[in-house]
Amino acid sequence: MEIFKASNQWSTRPADETFWGLGDARQAAAEYRATAVEFERPWSDLRVEAVDGQVALMGKAGVPAHLTHYAFGQLARHAAFPADPLRTLPATLACQVLNHKIKATIPGERTAALMAHQNGRMLLRAVTSERYARYWNADLLDLLDRRMTPDGWRTAPARLSPARRGDPRVRPAMEADVINWGTASALAIKVGATIGPAGVYVSDHDMFALLVRPDRTLEIPAVPGSSQPTRLHKFAIIWNSEVGDRSLGGMTGYLDMVCGNHILWGARDVTEFSIRHVGEVEAKFRNVSLTLRRYADDSVSEDRARIVAAQTKVLGATKDDVLEAMLGINAKARLGLSQGAVADAYAVAERTPRYGDPHTVWAMSQGLTEVSQSTDYAGERIKIDRAAGRLLDVTF
Repeated sequence: MEIFKASNQWSTRPADETFWGLGDARQAAAEYRATAVEFERPWSDLRVEAVDGQVALMGKAGVPAHLTHYAFGQLARHAAFPADPLRTLPATLACQVLNHKIKATIPGERTAALMAHQNGRMLLRAVTSERYARYWNADLLDLLDRRMTPDGWRTAPARLSPARRGDPRVRPAMEADVINWGTASALAIKVGATIGPAGVYVSDHDMFALLVRPDRTLEIPAVPGSSQPTRLHKFAIIWNSEVGDRSLGGMTGYLDMVCGNHILWGARDVTEFSIRHVGEVEAKFRNVSLTLRRYADDSVSEDRARIVAAQTKVLGATKDDVLEAMLGINAKARLGLSQGAVADAYAVAERTPRYGDPHTVWAMSQGLTEVSQSTDYAGERIKIDRAAGRLLDVTF
C-alpha cells in the first residue's frame, strides 16, 4: 500500500510552513503560541462589522479582530451559513448576513472561545465552542523532539518541491542525509541530489510531521513468488491543529521506503489514531505518547514473529472459506468489520502479489489496511485499522 499523506504536504506547503526537522518547527510553533491571546465571550456580546473592507469581529469594547481565512470559516459554521458565498459578498453585506444568522441561530447565553494573534492588531485565528480543549502544536512538537529524536527518529530527505522554488535553504544531499532503504531504494534520495526542507510542517492553524527510524529494520521472509526477503522500516506520522481545524492524530506502521516526493511505499501493519479536542486532551495524549514511545523503542523481533505467523496462517482453501473464517473471527473478537469491508479486503489481497497468498491472515490484514485508507471518514478508517491489527494479534 502507498500512503500519500506526507507527499500531499510536501507538494503544497509554502516555504514558510516547511522545516528540516522537529527542532526548527518547534521554534516556529512556539512563536505562534507566544503571540496568542485566548479569551471567552458570550455570543450575545459579539457582532461583526466591516473594517477597511474586511469582516471583523467586535465585542463590547469595540476593538476589531480581523479573521484568518480559517477563522472566518469557523464563524460562518457557527452561524449555520456556508462560508464560500459570504466570501464573494461585499464586507458590509456579509456582515449583515452573519449578524442576522448569529442572532437567529446561536443562543445568546452560549460562549464563544476565541484565540487571536496580537502583534500590533488583533488577528482572530480560532472561533470554537467552550467545549473545545486546545493542545498546542508547540507542546506536541516539543514532546516528539524530546522523546523520539534521541532514539534515532528523523525526517526523510526530500526533493525540492515545485511549491518552494527559490527557497534559499535548498542544497545538495550529503552522505548524512541519505537513508539506506535496502533493495527498495530506486526512488530514494541519493548523494548530490537537490533537497529542501520537508517532513515537518507548521502553520497558523496546523502541524504535520513524518518521522522514520532508519536503524530499526524488520526483515521478514519472502512471500511465495518473491526471490528475497522484505526489509521494512518503522514510520510515524503525527498531526494536530491548535485552532480546531482537525483532531490530534497520527499513524504508525512499517514501510519499504520513502521516496524523494515523500510517498510512503509498501506501507504495512498500519495503525491510525485520533483524539478529538474535547475534554482532557492532554491526559489522552499522554497515553498516546507512551504508546508512541513504546513503539519507538520496542524490538522488532515480536513484530517479525507476528508477521511470519500471519504469512503462514491460512484462513481457508477458497475465497468463500476465507470470508466465512474472517466473519467468524470478526464476530468472536468483536472487530466491528462489515461484510463489505471483509470482501473488499480479499479483493485487494487477491490483486496484490506482494501480500502473498490472499488466503492468509497477513494478506487479509494488509487488504484491510488498504480498504481503510480509501475510506473518507476518520472514525471508520481507525476502526478498520484497529481490526487489521487485532486480526494479527488474535491469530498469533
